[in-house]
Amino acid sequence: MSKKRKRVSIRSLLGRGQDGDFSNENFAGIPFPLEELERFRELLAALQRTAPVAISQPIIANINALQRTLRDLLQFVNTSTLPGVVKAQLQSILEFTIASSEVAPFVRLNTIVNLQDLLSDLLEVTLLLIIISAEKDQIVGILRSTGVALTTASERIGSGQGPTGPPGPVGPQGVPGPAGPPGLTQTVDFNPDHAGSYEPGQIVTYEGSLYIVNTANPLGVPGTSPDFTLLVSAGQTGATGATGLAGAAGVTGSTGEVGAIGATGVTGITGATGTGFTGSTGSTGITGTTGATGATGVTGATGAGLSGILAFDPAAAPGYPAGQVVTYLGSTYITNVASPTGVPDTSPDYTLLAGAGVTGATGIGLAGISGATGLTGATGVTGATGVIGATGTTGTTGSTGVTGLSGATGLTGATGDTGVTGVTGFTGVTGVTGLTGATGLTGATGITGLTGATGATGISGITGATGITGATGTAVATDGFSAFLPALSTAASTQLTGWTVTPPYFDSATIDEAAGNFTVPTTGRYHISATINYSTTAAISIALGAGVNPAFVVQRTSPTVTPLISGLFPVLNVNVALVLTLRAILGNGTVTLSGDVTLTAGDVVGLFYAANGLSVALDLGGAGTPGIVWSIHRIT
Repeated sequence: MSKKRKRVSIRSLLGRGQDGDFSNENFAGIPFPLEELERFRELLAALQRTAPVAISQPIIANINALQRTLRDLLQFVNTSTLPGVVKAQLQSILEFTIASSEVAPFVRLNTIVNLQDLLSDLLEVTLLLIIISAEKDQIVGILRSTGVALTTASERIGSGQGPTGPPGPVGPQGVPGPAGPPGLTQTVDFNPDHAGSYEPGQIVTYEGSLYIVNTANPLGVPGTSPDFTLLVSAGQTGATGATGLAGAAGVTGSTGEVGAIGATGVTGITGATGTGFTGSTGSTGITGTTGATGATGVTGATGAGLSGILAFDPAAAPGYPAGQVVTYLGSTYITNVASPTGVPDTSPDYTLLAGAGVTGATGIGLAGISGATGLTGATGVTGATGVIGATGTTGTTGSTGVTGLSGATGLTGATGDTGVTGVTGFTGVTGVTGLTGATGLTGATGITGLTGATGATGISGITGATGITGATGTAVATDGFSAFLPALSTAASTQLTGWTVTPPYFDSATIDEAAGNFTVPTTGRYHISATINYSTTAAISIALGAGVNPAFVVQRTSPTVTPLISGLFPVLNVNVALVLTLRAILGNGTVTLSGDVTLTAGDVVGLFYAANGLSVALDLGGAGTPGIVWSIHRIT
């Protein structure tokens, strides 16, 4: 159980002068514009609906509804015209209440205590507003009803067990607890002559206010001495006029533990006419010894568990019974009705149980409350590296073929085997060398001898056989496309349409750019990739629920709906207990999809944005001109 939060009177903060003393006698109330009054009343009515239900039935949907209401109320306070000290007080208790509601598992008792404190602060602020009496009465009535409903819900905590067993025997009388501090029946007027005999816990009155003594033999006078603590301050004298409206009854606190009955306190001292405050509740006596435990009640029937979880199949959905648990896009849902319609992330026939996990982005330090710097979020786990596709088998080297007619350049064929070298022809017989002529007389040139006959030409070698022509390569470039989408604004799940294929991007006969549909021309393996830039249209003002996980999905839409490749938005997720809780998408970013899949001729494939509960308006394509690129190519 959390430590009780120290209560501070908002009226006392507003009544202080510039020097910190209670000297602002001209304070008449808090002005409140009509448009803010309407919104204030709507939020209190929402709190009246969601708070008791979250306490009595703490399921995920009810807890999320309470958290949304508390965050809406916090946003209203931040932007309202309320005085700064009032804003600070309400911001403090709202932050504590939101933090206690986000503790897992949900601790109802802590949340009830903070909700009761919140209702007390809201009631005090309401009574200080300068508004029409009828409007004030209506808001006080809402707060009173909410407090009663919370008290009723808190009394049922732990009642969701099996049937009650028979009463156990009455235990022996507990040992009486020690005497508590003096109650209001022993209140005395402060007298400095008698102060030396005061014991700790003595209640005294001084100048219309009520104080408790902290130490024996206190020194000084109440209001200035640290030996006295203020319990109830004197009400300021109201202006003479009609009698003010009766103050609303204080919100009933949660039931405390049973103990010895203490002495009944006397009626508190009547302050001067004005808006008074309820005095503090006396301490509960020590609980007596617990009686013997009664016999254990009969065990209740076992609730429906998560056995029998199925992957969502639209063809099998008409046969789902109410309560069937299914998975879809990484999230888990339960059917609300038999034979549900639609798909889990958009149809009201399904309720989200657990959102898909997301790789956390590196946390960004955020400014905490009152200027404190938020803790840096933990770096998200790096996704595993995709498996590298196996290298295709090298085709058999074909024989060298004859040069064919020039046509479209295909893939380079494998080099053919070199043909067998033909047999070398025989060398012809060398002709007989002619006789050398006799040397003539000096000066006269002798007759040149006859040239020998030319030898016969050798036989030509046999021509090698022509190599076999290699197989024609597959023209994969014709089965695919690359398209560009400059921008698309949306706040809901949608298919990305209106693509362009102007260079450097390229077209294909099987892509419908306007509808965003690619029809598979040939059965085979295809490589799919997409780079999607996005940005929000405005600053994020609310946090995301735990089950909100927006994503981009490449999906086969015909003949059956099948998600092929998905990529989640980067989400900032910070949870520092009692200091800061934040879960939101980044204001801008890039999601990359890539993968190889087997497709059948006639399949229809599209690129989709799946909001999965996100209602923030987005500019798909991002700010400026980054855009979105999507391509599909057949690889076998």
